[in-house]
Amino acid sequence: MREFTSSILEIIFIGRSKTRITGIILFETLVISFGLFTAAPISYSPPVTDQQIILLSALGSVAFIILLYWFLSYLSYQTYSVKLHNPFYIGLSTLLYLIVAGLCIVAWYWLFVYPYTDSIPATSTEFSTSLLLTAVVANILVLSFLLNDFFHPRDLSKHREIGNFLEYADEIRETPADELSTEPDQLVESGKKMVSEMKRSQLQSTKQLASDFETWLDEFENKQVRGQKKMIGDISDSDTRFSIWEDLYEDYQGIETVLNQLDSHATYKIGLSIKSIPVRTND
Repeated sequence: MREFTSSILEIIFIGRSKTRITGIILFETLVISFGLFTAAPISYSPPVTDQQIILLSALGSVAFIILLYWFLSYLSYQTYSVKLHNPFYIGLSTLLYLIVAGLCIVAWYWLFVYPYTDSIPATSTEFSTSLLLTAVVANILVLSFLLNDFFHPRDLSKHREIGNFLEYADEIRETPADELSTEPDQLVESGKKMVSEMKRSQLQSTKQLASDFETWLDEFENKQVRGQKKMIGDISDSDTRFSIWEDLYEDYQGIETVLNQLDSHATYKIGLSIKSIPVRTND
């Protein structure tokens, strides 16, 4: 149960401070509530039919839900969590924010609308409008992350550091040992920068990744150049294929796989999935 709760909180807070995000969301909620409380009741009939209102509300809801998904995907991409780079978990995070926003809409309705109208939403028009408002409010709630990141800037060099690390690894693997100079040190420096960011994360899974990555970097840093080359895959010589090098190389392959996953946006993965769908043509 504790693990499930922790997982849900990670999806909601996306690696940010739970205290700060909760405070900002409560502040936003109070501001909106105060605006509704002080506003005069609106009595206005737009010059459109109910069917047009339903259609426009549906289109607006879809647009705002897509925007919400993209926004959460962008925020998740800034983390070092593999889970938060998975389109499924971004979708789950989107759903959770829509639920929270829906609960806010219900509460606001009973507090600020029902006392004036003495009625509850019962028509398709009212339900479609409520869905649109829910999607809008969900986006407003997620703006709390922007406010958090504005006052507490995050290191946005993840993409650059991942690219540098993997590039240095390729150079070390392909370059003869006697021709290597600063590449091993640059790889270690780039890796340590990422480990430092992982350790600062609020996500438990990221901290475990930091521990595994740091252990591998320490092993790499303490090896000679030929040993470093073996650790990242240059073990083609049958006389040197001892299990220790194969184990260390397997550890590197695991790190490489994770880094490649962390370097791709969830929405980009969806795009690739759509492109990979075979198109049937009539010959």
